[in-house]
Amino acid sequence: MTRIYSPDRERRLRLLLRVVFVVGGLLAALAAYAVVVVGGEQRRPGVVFAALAVLLMTTSAIALRLLPGRDTPAKRAAIIAGVAVVLVGLAFVPSYLGIVILVLAAVLLMLALVRDDPETQG
Repeated sequence: MTRIYSPDRERRLRLLLRVVFVVGGLLAALAAYAVVVVGGEQRRPGVVFAALAVLLMTTSAIALRLLPGRDTPAKRAAIIAGVAVVLVGLAFVPSYLGIVILVLAAVLLMLALVRDDPETQG
């Protein structure tokens, strides 16, 4: 089995994917607040927030589960998680939150895509 990521790269990707999972959790909490507490006209945005939260949490959880293998499926899962973060960031672009999410996506995609030589780093 060919290792694609070094242990250091795996550690950094794991940290970023955990941050993505937490952002998804915060988005889920916001969705629950919009649907349950506020209700009324805020239900539709709440449902959209819930869908985006499920997207972030699912893709990051799958990537975190595959990451210890440090092989091709882990790389694919990390890239898919990065693309999901880009989509969520684009949904929030009119606000500063969207810019922060897009920066997170750029760093995640950079770490997932840039070539790494696992033999040189342990």
